[in-house]
Amino acid sequence: MKTKKIKNIFLCLLCVICAGVFAASIATLNVENARAEGVATATAENVKEYTVGSVSVYHLSTNGKVFVLFFDGEGNGCDLGYTTWVVPDTYTTKFEEYLMINGKKMSEVDGVTIQGMDMSNALCIDGFYLSDGGKIVIPKGAVFENASAKLTFTRTYTITWDGEKYTVEAEHQETVFPDYTMEEGMLSDFTEKSVKRLGGQDYHDAVPDKDGWNTNYHSYFKSGFATEKEAPEGSTNGGYKFEWDTTTGLLYPSIMFRFRDDIPFDSDDEMVFRIYFSATLDKSFSFWITSSTNPRVWEAENMVSGLTLTMGGWNEIRVPVADYLDKNGKIAPIAFTLAYNQSFKPNENVPGGYLLFDTVKLQESVKVVDDNYKIYDISEIVPLSGEKTYTGELDSYSDSFDYNKDCNIAFARMDKTFTGMKVKVKVNDLSRFSFYFVLNGTNKYYVDGGVFYWFSNNSVLVGTATKTYISEPLPGSIQANKEFIVEMTCAPYYVDGIKAGNYIALKVDGTEIGSGSYVSGASCNFGNWTGLYLHNTTKAVNVTVAPVAQASEPAISLNLSTSLNATTVKVGESLGTKVKVTGKLYKADDIRYVIVSGEEYAEIDNDGYITGKANGKVVIKAVATNDFGTFSSNEIEITVGKSGVPKKKGCGSAAESGVIALLALAGVAVVMLIKNKKGE
Repeated sequence: MKTKKIKNIFLCLLCVICAGVFAASIATLNVENARAEGVATATAENVKEYTVGSVSVYHLSTNGKVFVLFFDGEGNGCDLGYTTWVVPDTYTTKFEEYLMINGKKMSEVDGVTIQGMDMSNALCIDGFYLSDGGKIVIPKGAVFENASAKLTFTRTYTITWDGEKYTVEAEHQETVFPDYTMEEGMLSDFTEKSVKRLGGQDYHDAVPDKDGWNTNYHSYFKSGFATEKEAPEGSTNGGYKFEWDTTTGLLYPSIMFRFRDDIPFDSDDEMVFRIYFSATLDKSFSFWITSSTNPRVWEAENMVSGLTLTMGGWNEIRVPVADYLDKNGKIAPIAFTLAYNQSFKPNENVPGGYLLFDTVKLQESVKVVDDNYKIYDISEIVPLSGEKTYTGELDSYSDSFDYNKDCNIAFARMDKTFTGMKVKVKVNDLSRFSFYFVLNGTNKYYVDGGVFYWFSNNSVLVGTATKTYISEPLPGSIQANKEFIVEMTCAPYYVDGIKAGNYIALKVDGTEIGSGSYVSGASCNFGNWTGLYLHNTTKAVNVTVAPVAQASEPAISLNLSTSLNATTVKVGESLGTKVKVTGKLYKADDIRYVIVSGEEYAEIDNDGYITGKANGKVVIKAVATNDFGTFSSNEIEITVGKSGVPKKKGCGSAAESGVIALLALAGVAVVMLIKNKKGE
């Protein structure tokens, strides 16, 4: 009996073990089958449901294959659960019943397959052929569902092949304005309610019919609405948070927004964006603000240097409404892009961070130009006495031009911002010439900042790196070998008492060219470079510049002083000097120190230290050479006295060290440069 009982227990245990093994085998088989079909094994409760807000494609140039990506209404990727390339499964085959290709159901077109990819929010459609203008349509009401995700399409998306690439167009949604009160003149407060006020239009829709727009710009980023509590302190009502992690080689975080279009405005008005930039961002970016009417995101209508913005704080950025109007006079969608350009190498990490878009509102812009600005003669800016001729450097008309070469710069002054300049110009041959002046640039090239005034054989242009404000034919008064006067204005203007940018204008021989324009601080990076630059000009062409009215005082000076204005030094001891230069010129040579008389009593080294040799008097000065000649400072007479203990320059007693430290504070009268005809 006991033996039989043990035997029964053993049989029961065996049955339990077998049942467990069988169940495990079935589960393993199900997992393997699921893996073979490339779907997640999540239960129905774990299926993520998405309402598709936008569809984009990788811009393949291959007819017959397209990678399609899906995003929700906040621009986040719809995670389909695929992590590897898999063969078509029951889920993708079912999706073919919705899709149309050239007017036919995709399931009825031979050879077409849809399969999951190793990108979590992408499908690959393959094996079809589209003639130019052929279309793949995902209709409104389509549903894609697998074990991981369910996607519902609330509007129709059309993928078109134009013979070179695919583009995506989303069905237009009528704007509906439910009850939601925003501040007067507000285009959006970037909250969930304001999105609903826009009738659910997706804030991330790129512009599918414009070459150059990459509709995948937002696929690497996270975004969504933040409440007032979640937003940084000082938020109006919360906002829209756009963020990304530290990423190797990530250069262009970019997002596009649509705005309400039921508010009347004047094209002279401004849009004021209130944006928070996180403290983690590296400031070396340029912030591009680009209209969707512009096919190239990098040719921004307005560009702000990150160096001028506050990281870890709120920023108000003003841009002219007129830069962002579509053909119907409405404000077109606008893209915002952080461009790090060359700040980071491809293998370097770009710091992560976020932007929080708080509000954007229309504001009447009353621009007031500073009445105290002055148009300087060129001889007041650079030490130009008489005329100076510069020659082009291209050997022939077919030569390519390299504007990065320093020799293309005729002159550049880099220490003062000027509100305007007038100059007399003459060109010996109008068949192939091109030169421009820059006012208030950030360095020696106009592409980085400042306003250019550009003359060539067929036109006159005035503008910045991002926009041309004046484009007119070459005036008839400009003729070969005939002098003409150019007057350039770049005067500050103010809005609500705050400097907002510069007013620019151009006159040739007293006649205004085009009309004056306002360049906002958001449209241009202003600096302190002023110069003349030759561009694309052959060696047969000479450009001559001369003062309109010669300045009474030279535009550059050297002020030479000694430590604490000392006028004596002992034999064997050294006395330091200091040169203060005003009117700094690009390409100026190093300063040289010269003994005018008394070489037998003292010597002076390259650093300006005078060492006494014998009792007597010595006279010293400093000279500098630049594009306009060699210039001299004031002269100083030093008495060399009795012998002392030799001391090294820059060393010695505390008192002497203090003398050197106070050198920069020496208050002496400035003696203007005297041009030395002997070149000393």
